[in-house]
Amino acid sequence: MTDLKAEVDLLNDKWGELMRAKDVNGLAEMYTEDCKYMPPNSPVIEGKEGVKKVYEGFFEAGAADGKLVSNEVGPSGDSHVFMRGVYDVYKADGSELERGKMVMIFKRVNGKLLIYIDIDNTF
Repeated sequence: MTDLKAEVDLLNDKWGELMRAKDVNGLAEMYTEDCKYMPPNSPVIEGKEGVKKVYEGFFEAGAADGKLVSNEVGPSGDSHVFMRGVYDVYKADGSELERGKMVMIFKRVNGKLLIYIDIDNTF
């Protein structure tokens, strides 16, 4: 499981880098084609195009940085990995835009872990 956690932590770091770069396309590429994103107080968003719109909204609201921290990582069958953790999204001045807890299910596609299900709940 340590190898899985290290792999997920690298993805978490990549997410933060893409947030700082405001790279909507790069963020969407972290998701599977058939992904489901479940933000707080909103309907389920399906597919990469929907994910792009979510991140565009984050940046329009002032997001400039983000951090994902995995508290628990483990296998879920042969091709899936789960992560339970917390997230923070910050404005350019360093103030908090959003903070919450999350569960992600990753799917291994062509040997690469991609986000299949992303469930966020704000604190």
